[in-house]
Order: sequence, then structure tokens, then C-alpha cells
Amino acid sequence: MNEKNSRKYGSFADLSTRTEKSITKVIEKLDEKQITYNIYYGYPVIDEKQNKDYVKGIIISVKGIFVLFENEKEQDRYVSRVTQLLTQDTDLYSLIRKLNYIEEINLNNADGIVDIYEASESVFDDSIIEKANRAIQTAYGLSKIDDREVTSPDSLGTKLKSRNTYIGTFDEDQFNMIHAYDNNNLRIRGLAGSGKTILLVKKMAYLHYKYPEKNLVFVFFTISLKQYIFELFKKYYRDYDRYGDPNMNKIEFLHGWGSAGRMGFYSHVCSKVGFTPKNFNDAIASKTKGEDAFEYVCRDLHEYIDDKKIESNFYDYIFIDEAQDFKIEFFKLARKTLSLTGNLIYAYDELQSLNDESSMPKKSEIFGEQECIDINLTRSYRAPLEILVTAHALGLGMYREVEKDEIPFVNILRDTEVWSDIGYHVIDGRLAYGEHVVLARSESKLPNEKIITTIGCYNEEQQYRELSDILINLMKNEDVIPEDILIIDLSYKIADNHTKFRTIFNSKARAANLILPGSEQLAASINLVNKDNPTRMKMKNAIPYTTIFRAKGNEANLIFIVNADSLEMMKSISRNKLFTAMTRARYAVWLMGMGQVKSFEKEILEVEAKNFTLDFTYPTEAELDRIKTYGEQETVNERKVSNVVNDISSISKTNPELAKKLLLDMLSQLGDE
Repeated sequence: MNEKNSRKYGSFADLSTRTEKSITKVIEKLDEKQITYNIYYGYPVIDEKQNKDYVKGIIISVKGIFVLFENEKEQDRYVSRVTQLLTQDTDLYSLIRKLNYIEEINLNNADGIVDIYEASESVFDDSIIEKANRAIQTAYGLSKIDDREVTSPDSLGTKLKSRNTYIGTFDEDQFNMIHAYDNNNLRIRGLAGSGKTILLVKKMAYLHYKYPEKNLVFVFFTISLKQYIFELFKKYYRDYDRYGDPNMNKIEFLHGWGSAGRMGFYSHVCSKVGFTPKNFNDAIASKTKGEDAFEYVCRDLHEYIDDKKIESNFYDYIFIDEAQDFKIEFFKLARKTLSLTGNLIYAYDELQSLNDESSMPKKSEIFGEQECIDINLTRSYRAPLEILVTAHALGLGMYREVEKDEIPFVNILRDTEVWSDIGYHVIDGRLAYGEHVVLARSESKLPNEKIITTIGCYNEEQQYRELSDILINLMKNEDVIPEDILIIDLSYKIADNHTKFRTIFNSKARAANLILPGSEQLAASINLVNKDNPTRMKMKNAIPYTTIFRAKGNEANLIFIVNADSLEMMKSISRNKLFTAMTRARYAVWLMGMGQVKSFEKEILEVEAKNFTLDFTYPTEAELDRIKTYGEQETVNERKVSNVVNDISSISKTNPELAKKLLLDMLSQLGDE
């Protein structure tokens, strides 16, 4: 059988049992003959005169396109719809319009499909098949064209242009996650760059198109993602309804908590049930010791709804992105707001959590006995294999230098099965506690490229000068544009650091005549994205300078991580941030900082020497407990440090002398100890 090369897309949920049996027979006949093909069933939707119909089946192969139907009325409608989809892509249609490329097959003749196939001539090559799949999937939103002007065939910008320009299609798991499981809770697990956000938004667009009367909400953790998600939704809705507009009265995009002047899921539910929302300071004052502030307000609101017996079935579908940064009380509140037939759809990467010691809630905690289907996205479509594997090794501390009895790992997953769920496979050893194992990935490496660079500096000023020189050279001589670049600062002093760097960069850029043609304006500005400016991540002719928390969910071709050694005393926290920052990259990463950066370089070279595999001894259960305890304590310390930094920063704005005195008093107190 040739099932590996043949792909099945769609769902039988909207088709009759009889039709399902006929299509299953077609699939069996084709597989018996080892024919390579793609088949779509129960898709696409035909929406005419407020009645929805579902195309029985479409087969795409080298022999062209086979449209499956059960009666003449369907035959005309389905062929018309398929033709409409294909002609929307003018590039594709110009290639096929003179070909005899459509075969119409009655499903009552399922037994004869192989004879029809073998009697047909080959008319499609691989390129046409790829474009035809994109057209049928309406996956135009995935395709990209990089139209930058380049000056050299060997420049970095030319390589980026080649990598950025591609025909996008969904694989089976991705497509079926979007277009099937309408009536199921879904848990989507995928590593960084596997397309989780895109799939959630696309499914939201599809469900709104299919069920325009239902209420949908998309909840996210990173505020800077809102505009990006909203624009994606509008683009993907057009894939299904090219001439209509979504009903935004039925659609919401909300940050988890919200803030002053910005509605969030929590504050929105408060308004719906007549409850006064609590802000962060209220939560800190009221929560129990050790309880997460957002968890507290979610629990508090949930208990209010229960105590008052308030009807709260507001949503038919809730989509949760970055779910690893939410915890159980939020999930309970979310489910409380679902209708009786409503569904929760959430996506996460447990290796990417930036919250605290709590791991993702188990499905049984969220759903009890109710079913939730798992979908594992094993392939990264963003980060190259070299960056992804290296980021995992650095993030876990796998190859760091340690004392004789010290455990190298600072983070590690207890569930060994997760490794296969996120796309690794065993090439040597055994994946079990206390056992040696070598894990590899199947994605291809970039040929002959140095895509991870470490730069150790003596101080911050040297770091910012070297960063400025690199960026100016890339933009002047390598066909790189500002929109290729994202700078992530891992320290707490982002506003001050941004000011220092921008001053140095602007001075050097003017000296290098990095100016927009016909103007005196710099060709690249440095755009601070922080809590005071959280939403403008992407701007023309601007390089974002941001924290790891704002960078999450975003991506760029070239990632520059400054102050990469920040908080090295908290290894679990800092390495998790480093992993998350690295996996924002689509092509290359620079690690810059003082001190610890050189040890990162040794670890990176170790990964390279192992041909970008993970070669290690899995911790024992006792060691896993030690690692977890270590991480939990670091999380508590990190939260305390963050609070101290915020408090001192706030005081310094109104009374800098008092802030200095407090710092000196703290240092003096430490000296006495």
C-alpha cells in the first residue's frame, strides 16, 4: 500500500453513512494499487441560498482532478465549485486551463475508479499538484511572496527571500484539525513554530463561516499578538467567503486578563455577570499566599457565578492560544462560560511556558469525564532544525558544565512520551528514566549555513555598539530589511536599555548614511515594545526591541538576543527564556551579552558536534524531583525579583534619591549578613 504518499483530508461528519462507505471503498481501491493521491471528503462547503452542502469527494493526482458525486444535480454543483476554487488562482489556472484535467465520477461506480484512473493520461506535475491542493484547501493565507529588491545572488537577503517565498498548504493533521471535529473539545500540542496560532485562527474563521449564528472568542496571553491575530482572522475568513464579511458581533479577541482601558476575557465575563473586576493590585492584596494573581481572580469570579447561580453560557467555542501560560482556574472559568454544547479548543507547548512552576493542567482536570481529542503537531515550520535542537539543549541545560554530583538539567519533562509528540525519534539507546538516549528530528538542515552566532562583550555599551554595527552592515550590504529583525532583551531594564541602544544605533546609522532614499529619515527606527507600548510589534522600516514576554507568539527571520546572560543565577528561568527567544527565529540567531555567553557557545558547539541530535542520559525519577523542586524555588525567587525591580523603578520615577537609598540599604543589609 502507498498510504504514506496518499493523504486523506476532511471529515465524514456531514456525510451520510452510505456516502462514507462509498468513499472508503474508493480509498481502498486506490491504496490497493499503490496509487499516490490526495483526497478531500465532506469538504469544501457550498453555501447557496442559505443552504449548505458538502462536496462528497475530490481526488488530486498526476492524472488530474476527480470529482465524486452521487447524482446529476450534485455533479453540476460540485464541478462548478471545484472549478471556481481552481480559477481563483490565476497562476494555476493559466497552467491548466487548456488541459483536460477534470474527471467526473459517480460514487455508485466506486469499484471502477481504478480502471478510470489507469485509462486517464498524466496531466499534472508536482508543482501543479501543490498549487491545486492550495486552491482546494483555500490556503492562500499560508503562501508568501517576498518582493524585496536584492543586489547580490549571495546576500543574506536573497537567501531570506528564497526561504520566505513558498506555496503554503496544510498537512493532514493541520487540515483536519481545522475542518473536522466541529463538535469536539480539542487539545493541540505543538512545539514552537508548528503553526498553532495559525491553525486556531483558521479554524475559528472556518467555524464562523460554517455556523455564523454561534458565538466565538479567541483568548491569548501575549498582548502584542492581538492585532496580528485579528488581521489573520480577516484574511482567513476571506478564504471561505470571498465577498462577504464576518459578523464581528459574534467574534471576540481578548487578552486573558485585560488592563485599564483594554477589555480582557476575565473583565469581559465580569461585565456580563455584573461583577466588579479586580486589577492586579486588588488581586495581590486579596489572594492567598503563594497563589497566582490571575488564578485568584478567575477562581473568585467562578465562585461568584456559582454562588449567584448566574447563567453564563456565553460562548459556543472558546479558542485558547499559548495555553501553557494559563492554569486550571482559568480553564474552569472558561468552561463555565460555554454553552451546553460548546467546545474548548486550546493549543500549547509545555516547553515554552514563561509563567511559573505549575505545568499544564491535565485533560482530566479540565474536562473531567468529557472527551477531548488530542492533535499533535510534530513539525516546526518556523525555526530551522539547527535552531530548534540547539534551543532545546540550551533551554534544558543539557550540556552545561557542572560539578561532579550536580545534575546538568535545569528543566526537563517528566513525561517521556512528549518527545515523540513534538517530533523527535529515537536513533540510539532507550527513552526511559536513567537510560542513555539519542533523539533526532526529521526536518532537513539548512545547507552550509552558520545560523547561530554568539558574541561575548565586556559591557553593555560594547554590546550595543557591536549590535549596531551588525545591523547596519546587514541592511546596507546584505539586502536585509528592518522587518526581518527582532531584538529580544532578556534583562529587566528594557526601557533604559532601549534608550542606550537607540542612541548608539541612531548615531552610527547616520554616520553610515543608512537613510531612506529622498529623505533625511533613518532607514530603520528602533521601536520599543513593552508594557507601555504593547501592541505595535510590526511597523514598516522599524526594528522591534522587546521583552521575551512581548515576543512570544511573534517571529522574525533574524533574532538578536541581547543580555543573553541575564539572570544566569536563576538558570531554570533564564534558560527557558533563552529557549523561547531562540525559537522565534525563522533563519538565524545571535546571542549577545557578557560573561555566561561564552559558556553558551561551548554548549552550542557540543550540539553541532553531535550533528544536531540530543545525546544524553535521561534523569532518574529522583533526579526529576530535584529538578522540579529547584525550578519551583527559582520561580518564586524570580517573581520576588520582578516585584522588587518594579517597585524600585516606580519609586525612582517620583523620588530617585529614595530609590537609591533603598538599594544602598539592601546592599548594606546583605553585607551585614
